[in-house]
Amino acid sequence: MNLIVNGETKNFATNSTLQDIITSLKIEDKVMAAAVNMEIVKKDNWDTFTPKEDDKIELLQFVGGGWFFMSKQKGDFAEKKALSFLEDKGYKIIEQNFYAKKLGEIDIICKKNNVYHFCEVKSAPDYETAINNIHKNKLSKLKRSIDYYIQTKKINPIFCIDAIIVCENELEHLENITL
Repeated sequence: MNLIVNGETKNFATNSTLQDIITSLKIEDKVMAAAVNMEIVKKDNWDTFTPKEDDKIELLQFVGGGWFFMSKQKGDFAEKKALSFLEDKGYKIIEQNFYAKKLGEIDIICKKNNVYHFCEVKSAPDYETAINNIHKNKLSKLKRSIDYYIQTKKINPIFCIDAIIVCENELEHLENITL
Protein backbone atom coordinates (compact mmCIF):
# COMPACT_ATOMS: atom_id res chain seq x y z
CA MET A 1 0.00 0.00 0.00
CA ASN A 2 1.25 3.49 -0.84
CA LEU A 3 1.42 6.05 1.95
CA ILE A 4 2.80 9.58 2.03
CA VAL A 5 5.23 9.78 4.94
CA ASN A 6 6.60 13.24 5.76
CA GLY A 7 5.88 14.31 2.19
CA GLU A 8 7.40 11.27 0.42
CA THR A 9 5.43 8.42 -1.15
CA LYS A 10 6.50 5.07 0.31
CA ASN A 11 5.22 1.54 -0.14
CA PHE A 12 4.28 -0.68 2.83
CA ALA A 13 2.67 -4.08 3.23
CA THR A 14 -1.12 -4.02 3.22
CA ASN A 15 -2.56 -3.94 6.75
CA SER A 16 0.65 -2.50 8.23
CA THR A 17 -0.02 -0.79 11.51
CA LEU A 18 1.41 2.60 12.32
CA GLN A 19 3.88 0.87 14.66
CA ASP A 20 4.96 -1.47 11.83
CA ILE A 21 5.59 1.55 9.60
CA ILE A 22 7.64 3.40 12.23
CA THR A 23 9.65 0.26 12.96
CA SER A 24 10.33 -0.39 9.25
CA LEU A 25 11.62 3.17 8.87
CA LYS A 26 14.09 2.50 11.71
CA ILE A 27 12.97 5.56 13.64
CA GLU A 28 13.36 5.59 17.40
CA ASP A 29 9.86 6.24 18.70
CA LYS A 30 10.58 7.17 22.32
CA VAL A 31 10.02 10.89 21.80
CA MET A 32 7.79 11.07 18.76
CA ALA A 33 4.29 12.06 17.69
CA ALA A 34 2.43 10.65 14.71
CA ALA A 35 -0.42 12.20 12.76
CA VAL A 36 -2.44 10.62 9.98
CA ASN A 37 -4.23 13.06 7.68
CA MET A 38 -3.43 15.83 10.17
CA GLU A 39 -5.05 14.00 13.11
CA ILE A 40 -2.78 12.97 15.99
CA VAL A 41 -2.77 9.22 16.68
CA LYS A 42 -2.02 8.46 20.33
CA LYS A 43 1.04 6.30 20.87
CA ASP A 44 -1.08 3.72 22.72
CA ASN A 45 -2.97 3.13 19.43
CA TRP A 46 0.02 2.81 17.07
CA ASP A 47 0.02 -1.01 17.23
CA THR A 48 -3.67 -1.22 16.25
CA PHE A 49 -4.07 1.79 13.93
CA THR A 50 -3.96 0.74 10.26
CA PRO A 51 -3.59 3.57 7.73
CA LYS A 52 -5.42 3.39 4.41
CA GLU A 53 -4.01 3.69 0.88
CA ASP A 54 -2.64 7.21 0.17
CA ASP A 55 -3.02 8.39 3.78
CA LYS A 56 -0.66 11.21 4.73
CA ILE A 57 1.47 10.36 7.75
CA GLU A 58 3.56 12.95 9.57
CA LEU A 59 6.15 11.59 12.00
CA LEU A 60 7.37 14.33 14.29
CA GLN A 61 10.25 14.00 16.71
CA PHE A 62 10.40 15.90 19.98
CA VAL A 63 13.18 17.48 21.99
CA GLY A 64 13.21 18.45 25.66
CA GLY A 65 10.16 20.30 26.89
CA GLY A 66 7.86 18.69 24.34
CA TRP A 67 8.63 20.92 21.35
CA PHE A 68 8.77 19.41 17.89
CA PHE A 69 12.27 18.66 16.67
CA MET A 70 12.18 21.24 13.88
CA SER A 71 10.16 24.42 14.34
CA LYS A 72 9.59 24.68 10.57
CA GLN A 73 8.13 21.17 10.55
CA LYS A 74 5.91 22.09 13.50
CA GLY A 75 4.83 25.33 11.85
CA ASP A 76 4.10 23.61 8.54
CA PHE A 77 1.96 21.01 10.31
CA ALA A 78 0.01 23.71 12.20
CA GLU A 79 -0.48 25.73 9.01
CA LYS A 80 -1.80 22.65 7.17
CA LYS A 81 -4.35 22.13 9.93
CA ALA A 82 -5.29 25.83 9.82
CA LEU A 83 -5.69 25.78 6.02
CA SER A 84 -7.91 22.72 6.17
CA PHE A 85 -10.00 24.31 8.95
CA LEU A 86 -10.45 27.59 7.04
CA GLU A 87 -11.40 25.84 3.80
CA ASP A 88 -13.94 23.72 5.69
CA LYS A 89 -15.44 26.95 7.10
CA GLY A 90 -15.86 28.43 3.63
CA TYR A 91 -12.82 30.72 3.46
CA LYS A 92 -11.10 31.09 0.10
CA ILE A 93 -7.34 30.79 0.51
CA ILE A 94 -5.65 33.66 -1.36
CA GLU A 95 -2.03 33.14 -0.39
CA GLN A 96 0.16 31.34 2.12
CA ASN A 97 3.49 32.42 3.65
CA PHE A 98 3.60 35.86 2.04
CA TYR A 99 7.03 37.37 2.73
CA ALA A 100 7.04 41.15 3.04
CA LYS A 101 10.79 41.62 2.58
CA LYS A 102 12.34 42.40 5.98
CA LEU A 103 9.00 43.28 7.54
CA GLY A 104 7.92 39.72 8.22
CA GLU A 105 5.61 37.00 6.98
CA ILE A 106 1.85 36.58 6.78
CA ASP A 107 1.06 32.91 7.41
CA ILE A 108 -2.32 32.76 5.64
CA ILE A 109 -4.29 35.28 3.63
CA CYS A 110 -7.87 34.26 2.99
CA LYS A 111 -11.20 35.82 2.15
CA LYS A 112 -14.79 35.29 3.20
CA ASN A 113 -17.81 37.49 2.51
CA ASN A 114 -15.54 40.07 0.77
CA VAL A 115 -13.43 40.50 3.91
CA TYR A 116 -9.73 39.67 3.81
CA HIS A 117 -8.43 37.76 6.84
CA PHE A 118 -4.70 37.98 7.54
CA CYS A 119 -4.03 34.98 9.77
CA GLU A 120 -1.18 34.39 12.19
CA VAL A 121 -0.85 30.68 13.03
CA LYS A 122 0.70 29.74 16.37
CA SER A 123 1.24 26.29 17.79
CA ALA A 124 2.55 25.06 21.10
CA PRO A 125 1.96 22.23 23.56
CA ASP A 126 -0.62 24.39 25.36
CA TYR A 127 -2.95 27.28 24.54
CA GLU A 128 -1.34 29.78 26.92
CA THR A 129 2.13 29.37 25.41
CA ALA A 130 0.78 29.73 21.88
CA ILE A 131 -1.33 32.81 22.57
CA ASN A 132 1.50 34.49 24.47
CA ASN A 133 3.63 34.25 21.32
CA ILE A 134 1.33 36.82 19.72
CA HIS A 135 2.62 39.95 21.40
CA LYS A 136 2.75 43.66 20.61
CA ASN A 137 5.95 43.43 18.52
CA LYS A 138 4.60 40.48 16.52
CA LEU A 139 1.36 42.33 15.76
CA SER A 140 3.28 45.44 14.79
CA LYS A 141 5.38 43.46 12.26
CA LEU A 142 2.24 41.75 10.99
CA LYS A 143 0.49 45.10 10.45
CA ARG A 144 3.49 46.41 8.48
CA SER A 145 3.49 43.22 6.40
CA ILE A 146 -0.23 43.67 5.69
CA ASP A 147 0.35 47.28 4.60
CA TYR A 148 3.09 46.06 2.27
CA TYR A 149 0.82 43.34 0.85
CA ILE A 150 -2.01 45.83 0.21
CA GLN A 151 0.39 48.25 -1.51
CA THR A 152 2.03 45.61 -3.73
CA LYS A 153 -1.32 44.07 -4.74
CA LYS A 154 -2.84 47.54 -5.29
CA ILE A 155 -6.01 46.67 -3.41
CA ASN A 156 -8.06 48.49 -0.79
CA PRO A 157 -9.83 45.68 1.06
CA ILE A 158 -11.88 45.49 4.19
CA PHE A 159 -9.72 43.28 6.40
CA CYS A 160 -9.06 41.96 9.86
CA ILE A 161 -6.20 40.20 11.61
CA ASP A 162 -6.96 36.71 12.92
CA ALA A 163 -5.04 34.27 15.10
CA ILE A 164 -5.28 30.53 14.69
CA ILE A 165 -4.06 28.60 17.72
CA VAL A 166 -3.12 24.94 17.23
CA CYS A 167 -2.50 22.74 20.28
CA GLU A 168 -2.39 18.94 19.94
CA ASN A 169 -5.83 18.02 18.50
CA GLU A 170 -7.40 21.41 19.19
CA LEU A 171 -7.63 24.44 16.95
CA GLU A 172 -9.13 27.83 17.84
CA HIS A 173 -9.77 30.64 15.35
CA LEU A 174 -9.76 34.10 16.95
CA GLU A 175 -11.10 36.69 14.53
CA ASN A 176 -10.19 40.38 14.50
CA ILE A 177 -7.55 40.39 17.22
CA THR A 178 -6.02 43.62 18.52
CA LEU A 179 -3.87 44.66 21.45
